[in-house]
Amino acid sequence: MLYFGDNGGVLHIVRASTGGVVGADRAHKGIWSAQVIDARSDVYFGTQGKEIVGYDHSGHHLFTVPSSGAVDSYPALTASGALIIGDERGILYAIGGTAPR
Repeated sequence: MLYFGDNGGVLHIVRASTGGVVGADRAHKGIWSAQVIDARSDVYFGTQGKEIVGYDHSGHHLFTVPSSGAVDSYPALTASGALIIGDERGILYAIGGTAPR
């Protein structure tokens, strides 16, 4: 799958092998940064609408976490699978992942 967002807040989901549109989610304000995709092909991103959002590989909504400000930063994944992303107010969020052993 290919995922990309736009300034209008639409997350586009396209099948990379065919170029066919799988879906789009228009529930967000502007998406100004890249998305990050994990090993399961789930996608995570931040929005100008002060949200951090996740979708599974089928396009089903996993979560929306409110942030204290717009999210322009690029997300990252840790070795344990935690999503790390910051907002414009300088708050760093760590979502999910497994506890170290």
